[in-house]
Formats: sequence, structure tokens, C-alpha cells
Amino acid sequence: MAFSPFNIFRRNQRVLFAIITVFIMFTFVLSSGMGGGADFFDVFPTWLRSRSEKGTVLCSIDGAAVTEGTLNDPRTGLRPKRMLANEFMSRAAQQSLDNAIRSLADQATRASDKEKQELFAGIATSPQLVRDALAKGQAGPREVFRYYQDRQQKASAVLAAPNVKPDDADAARTALFVLDTDARLLNQILNRTTGLYFENQPNKTDRDGIEFELWAKKADRLGIKFTEKDVKRMVLAEFAVNGLSQFKDDVGIRRALAAEYKGFNEPRLYDALAAEFKVRAAQTTVLGVTARRPNATLTAPPVYPTPFDQLAYFREQCSPTSYAALSVPVANFVDKVPAGPADQGELVRLFDKHKKDEPNPALERPGFKEPRKVSVAWIGATGNEPFYAAAAREWVKASDLQARLGGLMSFPVTTVGPAWVVNAKLATETDLPFTSSYEGVRQKFDSERTFQYGGNSALFEPLDSSVVRRGNLAAAAGGAAGSLLNFGSPHNAHFTLEQAAKAYERRDRIKVGLPVVLGMVPNPGLFATGLAGVAASRASLPQVPPVEVYRAELDKKLIEDKARDFLTRHDLTAFQREVAKRAAEDKTPDKAAVKAYIKDFVAARGLQSGATTEPRDEFNVGDDPGVAPLKATAGAAVHGLMPVQFGKRFFYDAFLDKHPEMMGRVPFDQLMSAPDEPATGTYQPKPYTSSRFDPGLTPGETRFVFWRTEEVAPKELSYNDKAKPRVLAAWKRAKARELAKAEADRLAAEFKPGGATNAVQIDQRLRELALKLRGQAPDDAGRDRVKQFDIADVAPLVSGRNPVDASRPTMLKAFALKADTNIPYPTPEMEKALLAERTKPVNTAVVLADGPRETYYLAVVTGRDEKTPDEFAREVYLAPLRNPAGEPNELKFRILGGAAEEAATRAREAALALIKAELRYEKEATDKLDDKNRSSDFE
Repeated sequence: MAFSPFNIFRRNQRVLFAIITVFIMFTFVLSSGMGGGADFFDVFPTWLRSRSEKGTVLCSIDGAAVTEGTLNDPRTGLRPKRMLANEFMSRAAQQSLDNAIRSLADQATRASDKEKQELFAGIATSPQLVRDALAKGQAGPREVFRYYQDRQQKASAVLAAPNVKPDDADAARTALFVLDTDARLLNQILNRTTGLYFENQPNKTDRDGIEFELWAKKADRLGIKFTEKDVKRMVLAEFAVNGLSQFKDDVGIRRALAAEYKGFNEPRLYDALAAEFKVRAAQTTVLGVTARRPNATLTAPPVYPTPFDQLAYFREQCSPTSYAALSVPVANFVDKVPAGPADQGELVRLFDKHKKDEPNPALERPGFKEPRKVSVAWIGATGNEPFYAAAAREWVKASDLQARLGGLMSFPVTTVGPAWVVNAKLATETDLPFTSSYEGVRQKFDSERTFQYGGNSALFEPLDSSVVRRGNLAAAAGGAAGSLLNFGSPHNAHFTLEQAAKAYERRDRIKVGLPVVLGMVPNPGLFATGLAGVAASRASLPQVPPVEVYRAELDKKLIEDKARDFLTRHDLTAFQREVAKRAAEDKTPDKAAVKAYIKDFVAARGLQSGATTEPRDEFNVGDDPGVAPLKATAGAAVHGLMPVQFGKRFFYDAFLDKHPEMMGRVPFDQLMSAPDEPATGTYQPKPYTSSRFDPGLTPGETRFVFWRTEEVAPKELSYNDKAKPRVLAAWKRAKARELAKAEADRLAAEFKPGGATNAVQIDQRLRELALKLRGQAPDDAGRDRVKQFDIADVAPLVSGRNPVDASRPTMLKAFALKADTNIPYPTPEMEKALLAERTKPVNTAVVLADGPRETYYLAVVTGRDEKTPDEFAREVYLAPLRNPAGEPNELKFRILGGAAEEAATRAREAALALIKAELRYEKEATDKLDDKNRSSDFE
């Protein structure tokens, strides 16, 4: 009989079953949980991983090696330990804030006067109001900062007031705690550092962990040690107001952390908190106040930058550099590339690598997948069409009739006699639309009259109300008639009108000012004559012209405004709803009924309309002549986008457009950064501009509505289909990039410091090079791609006067390369390179590459406008903190604050260098600190 393993099993089945049973029991024991709920099969891979990480030495401190495992081990590493401590403190801060808000709301009712009650009650509601404003986009970080700063100043003023009442002092301290704590928590949200309470030391990279270890060792050298009892006391003191801690109970926090962190226990938590407090105390001892609340740890003198340091920082930040640039397009070198690779397999491999990618001109990599395409139709209207003007006139008549009927019907039937006659007369004279418009004119006139005749500018500013006087009009008519009779210039009427207006103006000012002057002449009844003079002066002020003077202008404006309003808020909205409804009901493929409705709608109103000639993809839909009006107006003027991005609105919807219910639930900055989502569906009209904000139409502006009429899904191509020529073109384009880069580098070598000394010489040389490049171009399109242009105001901080109001604070903006026809695809790397080279001598050249590496740019420094000490004194050092309107001088705050921060950074780096020397810090040869950046929620 042949050998069979089952015979052995049958003979020894009892022994084998016993062995299997023991193995199963052993496995069950291993998986039953070991320390913190983790079983063997969870711990063992982690242990293997940590063993490998612990072998990577990053540095040594005092002779002890610091490895990746020391910092990042999930159970024992420094970084998870710090995450635990920071999360505990952040949740404790939130709990304390909630308690303080409730206390402040109660304290506000006991404040000494109404003004203080409103101040403290407002601060108690500030956290929720601020978050709502951020979520709805009604405010940004800058507005929130100013809002909190204003309330901190008011609460501090209450606390610093002499003889402040105890209840007011207690409420002011609580208010400052609310503002300070909420600002810390809000800063985490805005900067995406949720959970980082100890701002004095980041917790993102391995370098951050090394620095924390250095400060911890320095704290040991300084004798700074905290027990568990000390930590509990310090946590309570961290959130104390008026001698009482707002942090009441940590049971819920510890329970939540135990559920989220494996191996959580109280000794580990308090050890982590002790380390954070110890490092903060050491930093405060060495550097001074480095955190928002140092809590009376030992303090060294804080670092104050000198005026010279501030001047140097001002120059470094605000001195703009100018570049002259020349484009070297890759497309002009394609014809210099061989017909194809020697190895045809290279093309196949290139196709296989990118056959699933759709083409995108903003990316360097090719795409051989047929992209999604759509056909688009649209209508456009301005509100000036006769249809809407007629509708507006009907509305005015209806409003007028309603006002008249309302005037008659608003009085009791029993009213008789003269009273009824007077009321009926008022009713028949009621002209509600024009009365409302005229009221706005009257208020504006009163405001201007008060300013012109009552302000300091009364002698210098003309009042144009006198132009509508009958005498002025008669003078203008007489001047025109006299000129024509004498064969003179008809423009003499303009000068006659101007002189007549000035004469009336002088007369008016004399009539207004003379009674005041005469009334103030010294006499026994000076007080009475003075009052009489003021009264006579006020009686002599010009009066607002009657409504008849403005009726024609108001009539025209009212009808135009109402026509545009009817278009945007009623007709187009109804059109979008009706088309979508009919499209949902029409199940036929060609949607004939929907098309007929649209055709009738356009014809009845006399609207513009159009459509693409064929399905187009996102990046070439703008080339279709059928959408040229949209591209020329909405695509450029409203969005400010490049032509290559013109079609984005046809293919994608903004996140908030598709999820409006998220408004108010998620921080606003996260909503704005949420990626757009693909838009699908045909015959679903949408405004070409954003549907979330409707500011109304300005005169002459066209409002466009579009809809997709056809959708073509993307599809993969085979290599032998349409893809083969595309693959060859992509291969040639890649080779052409090498040639264009080499040419740009060769041209850059011609520009060296010490050569050309001014912008004129550099410009002339670039013109010569541009002519040469254009002469080498294969066609007219290639010649047009060679462009010479300037890049101005390259500086970290560019300042300039407000173009609307010179009295307002200086406007600031950071340098940014914006997409335009010269640089359609700028990149952050290009911005960094220009900023890095901005202090180099004139004639220094740098080569830049755009996003898809379709164009290389030669940028040459032509000059730097270095700020002078006088400019620093005028714009920063001696400038007031606020303008007359009370708005802060942002430039002064940014420069002085930035200089202080830079000085503090230098002091911190110097202190760390000394600590490293003291603790015998040594880096390994394979240092990973500079490029190691682990993902984290904590910055």
C-alpha cells in the first residue's frame, strides 16, 4: 500500500489535537491584550519598526544618541508625548474659556455703568461672533486681529482707570482672559495648528524635537524640575482669573484622551506636561518672555531691536528690485529635435506611463487620454434692452398708483370736511419711487452743504448746487446766443456758465458768512447779536433745489436701475429655474422643447446668445469663436483668469456652490481652500460669474448665463490610434526643453556684474537678443512667443499710498508673480528665485522655468530702489500709529514687529548655539534634520 500522511494522522490524532489546542490557546493569550489594550500582533510589527528606526542616529547630546525612534516612536517617542501634553492643554483652554465666558456674562450685569455693561457683554459673545464671521466670509484674520485689539485696549483702560470699582476690575480681568485665550485657540484654527498650545516650541519636524531636547537638558542644568503636584498647580494657575482658576475638571478630558491615545495613563500625561513647562521656563530664563503667558518664571531682559536694526529690516523688506526679462519658448526649438528616438520602445514606454493621464498645459508631464469635452450655450443681457426698460417703466407706474391708492385708503371713511381734502391732496401728490430717490439727493446735498460751509475748506471748495440756478442757466444761454450771433465759439457758453456759477457762489458765501462776522462785532449785546448772526447765517445757506430740477435725471436713473435689477434678480433667475425644470421633464435626446423655450425667451427679450461649434475640453474651449463674448468680458474682467483657465467654470463647481450647507460649519479658510468638484449635467443654466455673490450689474456690464448642451466622457486611446502622434510630439517637446534650457543658460552667461551698469544698457542688450531669437523662430507664432518685458517691485513687502484716499494708511502687499500673457504659468519657485537674487548687483542674470517648463525666462537685475533713512523716518519711525480715522498704520506695525521678531530669532539661534556647545551637541554625518518633515497637525 502506498504511503499516505493521513495514516500517520489517524495513528497519532490525540497527540496532534493536543498540540493544536495548545497552539490555539497560546495564540489567544497573545491576542488578549498587552499593556494599554494592544495585542501581540499589534505590538510586534511596531516593535520591529521602532527597532529599525532606533538604529538611525540623528545626533548626540551630552554623549547620548538621539535616534528617530527617540523622537517618533508611537509609544515612547518625544513627539507623541508632546502631542498628548498639547492636546490636554488645548482642551483645558477651551473648557476654561467656556467657563470664563459664562462668568463674564454674569459680571457684565454688575458693571457700574451701561457703557461697561455693553463692553463686557460684547466681549462675552465675541468668540462665537468671530467664528461665525470667519465661517461666512464676513471677516478675515486681519479684521479679527483689529477687533480683538480694540476690545483688549478698552478692557485694559477700564482696569487701569484710577479708582476703578472692584466689580469693574474683576470683569475687566475676566474679559482680558477671554480675549487672550480665545485668540490663542483661534490662532490654532487660522494657522492649522490645532492642538499646539505651547507655541514657544513647534512640534512638526525632527529638528523641532532636537531643539526641545536641548532646552530640556538646559533646564536640567539650570535646576528646573517640576513634580506632579507642581504640574497640577501650574495648570490651574495657567487658567486663573481674579485668583480663581477657570479650569474646573479634567475628568472628561482625561477620559477622552485615554480613548484616543494608546497606552495613556496619568503618570505619562503629567510627565509630558512637566517637560513642556520645564522647557518654557528654561526659554524664559535664557531669552525672556517667549510665550504669551510665561506665568512668572525667571525672566531675562527681552530683546529690543535698535533703530538701526529697524532701518535695516525696513530696507530688506521694502526696497524693491526691478528685473528685465526675456522669454525663451520651448516650442521654438522643437524643429531642431531629431525626427524620433533611435529606440521606438522609448515611445511605447512613454505612452504606457501616461496613457491614463489627461493633458494639462499647466503641467510638465504629458497626457495621452482623451479628455472630457463639453458643448456650451449661453445668453447675455445688460438690462438696457427695450424689454427690461418697458418692464421698469411699468413698475414705476404701478408703484406710483399703489402709493396714491394707499394714501386714499389709509384714512377712515368717517373723515370729512377740510381734513379729507388735505389728505386726498397728499395722496394724489404721492410719488413714492421719485420721493425715495429725491430723499437720497437731499441728504447728500445737506451733507455737502454742511461740509462746504461749516468746515475748514469753506474758502476753497466750490459747491456745485449753485450751477442749477436760473441765473446760471440764463447766463449760459445768453453766452451761447451771443457767441453764435457774433460767429464766435459756442464753447463761450461754458466759460460764461462757470463765471456765473462762481459769482453766485461768492454771493452765497458772503450771505452766509457776513451775519456771523457782524454779529460778533463787540457791543453791549454781543451774546444776543452773535446768536442772531448765527441764525441769520443758517437761514442764508443754499437750499436744496426742488424735485422738479432732478426729475428728469432721477426718472432716467430709476428706470435704468430697476431694469437691471429686474434682469438679475427676477428674469434670469426664473429662466434658470424653468430651463432646468423643462430639461428634467423632457426625456427626448435632442431636448427640442427646451431649445424652443430658450429660443423664444431670447427673441422676446432681444438678448445676445451663442454656443460652441463643437465639443471642447477645458483648456481649448476658449479658442472656440462661439464663446468669444464670455472670454472677452466675464472671463477676464470678473475672474481675472488666464485664457487657459477660461473654461474652468464650464467643467467645475466651487465647493460652496455644491455644498452651501457647509457654510458656518467649517472654518472659512478651509472652505475657500476646498478643491472644486466636477460639474455634470446638461441644460442646467448657471451664471458665468460666481453664483454665491451677486453684487448687481453696473451700467454697461453684461450678465452671462451658460449651460452645457452636450458632454463627452474621457476615454483611453490605444497606442496605434490617435495617441501615437501625440506621444512623438511629447517626446520631441521633452528634448526641446533641454535645448531651450541650454540656450537660456548661454544667454545668462553674457550678463555678469560689472558689465552693463544701468537699465538702459540692459534693455538694449535684451532687445538685440530678442531680435536674434525671433529671427531663429520657425514661424510667425514662434516670433510672437519671444517676449521682452519688465518685472517690477520685487520685495517681500511692497508699500504704496492708497489710490482712493491718500489720508488712509499705507497699503501693503507681498510680492507675487501673477499669471498674465507674459508669464501664463508662474510658480512659487520663480518668486523665490527672484526674491533671492534681488540684492545682487546690477546685470546679475537668473534663469527661471515656468510650471509646465514650456518657457524659460532670462531675468536680469536692472536696479534696486533702496530705502533711505529719511523714508524710514517719515514712513515708519516718526509716523503716527493711526491715521485721523483711527485706522492703524500697518506698515509701522509690520516693520517694528518684524524687526523685533527677527531680533528675537537671532537671539534664540545664538542661545541655541551656546547651548549646543555646552551640551556637546554633535550631528551625524548623515544628517536628516533639514529634509525630514513628518506630517503633523501641529506646526
